[in-house]
Amino acid sequence: MSVCLSLCRQQIVRYRSNYYSYLRRCLSHLSESNVTQNLPLLDQSHHELAKRIKNLLINVQTDIKLLSVPDRQLLNEAQTNIDSIFLLVVVGEFNSGKSQFINTLLGGKEDVCPTGVLPTTDVINILKYGTKRQDIVESDHIKSIYLPNELLRQTNIVDTPGTNAILQTHQQITEHFIPRSDYILFVTSVDRPFSESERLFLVRIHEWRKKVLIILNKIDQIQQTVDKEKVIDYVRTNARQVLDDSSVPIFPISALKLIGINELQTYLRTELNDKVKLQLKLENPLGVAEKIFDKYLTIVHERKQILVDDEQVIFVLYNDIDEYRRQMLDDFKFQLNKIDNIFFRMIDNMEEFLLEYIQISRLIPTLFSSSSSSELKVQFNNRVNKNIEQDINQCISHLCDWLLERSNRTVHQLNKHLNTSSISSQKQQLNQTVNNYRTSAVDTDFSISRQQILNQLQTQCQNILYKQKTATGAQADDLSASIRSTMLGTAAIEVGAVGLGALATLASFDWTGLLGASLIGILGLYLIPMRRLTIKQEMKDRIEKTRLDLNEQLHKHFSHELDINERKMRELIMPYARFVQDEQEKLKRTIEQIETVRKEIKQLKLDIRKSLSKKN
Repeated sequence: MSVCLSLCRQQIVRYRSNYYSYLRRCLSHLSESNVTQNLPLLDQSHHELAKRIKNLLINVQTDIKLLSVPDRQLLNEAQTNIDSIFLLVVVGEFNSGKSQFINTLLGGKEDVCPTGVLPTTDVINILKYGTKRQDIVESDHIKSIYLPNELLRQTNIVDTPGTNAILQTHQQITEHFIPRSDYILFVTSVDRPFSESERLFLVRIHEWRKKVLIILNKIDQIQQTVDKEKVIDYVRTNARQVLDDSSVPIFPISALKLIGINELQTYLRTELNDKVKLQLKLENPLGVAEKIFDKYLTIVHERKQILVDDEQVIFVLYNDIDEYRRQMLDDFKFQLNKIDNIFFRMIDNMEEFLLEYIQISRLIPTLFSSSSSSELKVQFNNRVNKNIEQDINQCISHLCDWLLERSNRTVHQLNKHLNTSSISSQKQQLNQTVNNYRTSAVDTDFSISRQQILNQLQTQCQNILYKQKTATGAQADDLSASIRSTMLGTAAIEVGAVGLGALATLASFDWTGLLGASLIGILGLYLIPMRRLTIKQEMKDRIEKTRLDLNEQLHKHFSHELDINERKMRELIMPYARFVQDEQEKLKRTIEQIETVRKEIKQLKLDIRKSLSKKN
């Protein structure tokens, strides 16, 4: 499933990238068309500033790895547009009188831009200066119209498709044209002034740091002056709030009845003079960069919060492992106590045996019996060694089961933490961020990589649980056999018999060393009542040494198995922890780089205004 989702995301990113590239090729005709008769804004004194801006926009693409391909293209276009003619973009919803307004603004002698009550076209009309009327289709969505109009000497006017239309391509083309604009005329109408869709579109314009002039069209449809003022105040209040600009100009006009056109033309000539145009031309690329970096700062901080939550999950996972080891070490002492009790019981049985058998009345008959040694061994096994093998084997088996069960429980707990609601909500939050900002494969890769690691970790936990569930018996048998095998050598050397590893032959296991072939030969020296305490102590010492040897071997095997299980658990989490650490370092570097760029942009804006003030 995760592979399918990954492929789907990659297809979406590829489609978006191709679509954006197509739009860029369409918009590139703005600078490639024949505009040789346009007058440039930049003069020699501002070339150094322009060069600094270009270098900044080029260098950040190398320094900041997080940038998507579409955003890199935007930065490239922004630095290229510095040398292009001033771009005045007219936007608005369909049927707001936008195209009629442009026709009137240019003199109204002919319908340069097509008008109509329906959104029938998605073509962008770019009005340029030319010695005669000439229409050139640049692409499917771009048409250049050359006109002998002095207003177009230093300005290209762009008539965009109406927004909020049924045709979604209209909205997309217009939105992707906004970053290239130097100044925006936003046309609304009195029949639906400042609708919610217009407000949202102005929000997008404001994100690109664009200067906006509001055109309130069809003012002739309101007869009463009081009603006109109400509509104007309503538009002004909302526009200033959205654009965060108390000085945003608003012009009530009627493009059809020529009301307010002269005032607007005067304003454009005086307020939008060469100095203002030059400032906008130099600052707009910086505004594009700011908007892009604001977006990535938001993404970075949201990623950072996700990684903080991931850190907390990792802390819980490692804490579970530490707690697992601590509890295992504590509980192991209890498991050893069970085996110790078997040996303590054996000592009690041995003392009773000696009290009953090691006395003169019982020993004399054995001296003259040919089977005295074997009879003594049989009695010893029946009274002292009885069920020792079975009890110890059972304890070892229980210990192995306990070790595996506790390990499984911890792995299950790790898996449970990975399915917490916090991780699910983080995934949803990240996906929402990607959708909101329409970011590139860089964001998608972060989401996919993180989810793949989590999925892999969960799968490995489930595999471990399944394997241990199906192989618990075999693992316990192997561990028991390993312990008994190790004890075989120890007992044979230290005790002088076949050892604990061959408990099946415990009947011949000389626990005390007193039942060997030389026993009968030394009875006259040792087996007398007055030496009973010495014999008992020697036998207790032998049993105690065997208990300690077994404990040592069990502890050795237990520590070995515990270390292996703990290492596997930590190795399980390691890719997740490493991913979080690496991403945090990347985010830290990205934040530092973006903050450095923002400081450079702020300084460039100060230098631009300082340079223009000196010019005056």
